[in-house]
Amino acid sequence: MAAETSAGRRQLRQRKGGRLRGLSRDSREDVCACAGRSEGGGCPRNGPERRCLGTECVQVLPRERRRLLLPLGSGCRCRSLARLLVGLLVCSEPHLPPALASWPSGRTPPPKMPLRSSNVVQPQDYKEAASLEKKRQAELQLQSRWFNTRELLIGGDHNAWAAQVHDRKIQEATEKGKHEMIGAEMRENDHIACVLDQCQQRDRRELQKAISEFWQTFQKPESRREFDLSDPLALKKDVPAHVSDQDTSNTISGLQKFMGEDLNAKERKKAQEEQNREWALEQQRMWNNALADHRFAEDIFTKTRLEFDQTAMNLQKLELATKRVVCETVKDFNKSQMLEVTERKRREHRQEEEDNMAEIASTLQSDFLSENPQQAASSFGPHRVVTDRWKGMSKEQLDKIQLVQKQQIQEKQRLQEEERQLDFDWDRQQIQAARANLLFERQQQRLNRELRRAMDNKNLNLAREHKDMQDYLKEQVYLSYPAAQYFTQFNTTSK
Repeated sequence: MAAETSAGRRQLRQRKGGRLRGLSRDSREDVCACAGRSEGGGCPRNGPERRCLGTECVQVLPRERRRLLLPLGSGCRCRSLARLLVGLLVCSEPHLPPALASWPSGRTPPPKMPLRSSNVVQPQDYKEAASLEKKRQAELQLQSRWFNTRELLIGGDHNAWAAQVHDRKIQEATEKGKHEMIGAEMRENDHIACVLDQCQQRDRRELQKAISEFWQTFQKPESRREFDLSDPLALKKDVPAHVSDQDTSNTISGLQKFMGEDLNAKERKKAQEEQNREWALEQQRMWNNALADHRFAEDIFTKTRLEFDQTAMNLQKLELATKRVVCETVKDFNKSQMLEVTERKRREHRQEEEDNMAEIASTLQSDFLSENPQQAASSFGPHRVVTDRWKGMSKEQLDKIQLVQKQQIQEKQRLQEEERQLDFDWDRQQIQAARANLLFERQQQRLNRELRRAMDNKNLNLAREHKDMQDYLKEQVYLSYPAAQYFTQFNTTSK
């Protein structure tokens, strides 16, 4: 089985790689155009001088005759197929397909295609040969890509890579041209900038020259407002700095007149000294007056303070005398109040003792302690009593109550006996029902065992029948296995 499988795989690879790959050019010219599909064994008319094209059988001419019929200068890529078709002659007996061979006799068969002459090569033959060669080459290329294990595993596409490289080169060339164009434009812009800079510098020099000429013509040094500061003849034109104190030429910015440097400084100093002396005398007088006023105010304050102290002492003495009188009065009042309270308590105590003695005597003689039954009678009826006065039941009442209790005990014993008898009846019925259920369950178990035994026998018979069927299928039915030729008929083309 392994040998057949390997042989089938080898045959499949030969089909995928192309059946005509190992033949020489001359040998390919002698092969029929449909040999790649029928393997040379599908048509019974195949022979040394005939080849099957699938729809008709053709005759192969000798090699010398085919060379004579081959047109000169035919350098197309389908030269081998052209030579092949030139040497083929149509057989007089066409090979019908199986569908037409088995056509019913009572029905009209489809029209047959007209047969071409076997001695003349028509342009249609070249077209068909070129079409077949193109399809065959496309099929071979497709199979070489699809059935090539290396390319499938690695995943490399040389055509795509070549296209990418070509596109990359085109892109680089485009970018290079763009950069060169930008560089040329930048050089031109730099040249223009240099020219503009030179023009600007020239204009600046001309402007400075014009300004200098204007200064020398219209703005001379003598016409300036500050010329006196830099006048070379200023010393000859100058006057004395300080002629008098009222000189208007001595301005503040001239720094020619300061405080204390006037011309009448002696008279001014004498006047200032006299003024200072007057100020000192005036200050001394004011100081003496202030000191006298301060002493007078202190004397008045001392006298007033002594008077206030004397008045406070008198008021304090008066207050102490008043407090002493008030304390004596309060003491006398408290003493009288204490005597009065003591007398009142003594009288109250004596009255309380008298009341207690009267209450004790009244209680001893009352109906409560004497246990008079009439005092507990209620106004709501003879069957009710006043609870806070009731002293208990009489002997007749107690006897009556005991009699009623005995009757209740007898009634309760009778009811308990009836309940006990009822419980006994219920227990007996439950025992009988349980015994009946137990018997029914045992009967059901016996029936279930019989049913299970019958089901097991039936399942055993079915299992035996199933096993016999499986043995029959394995030993007599499933005996043929697919050979290697069955698997080689798949995946032979790219379709």
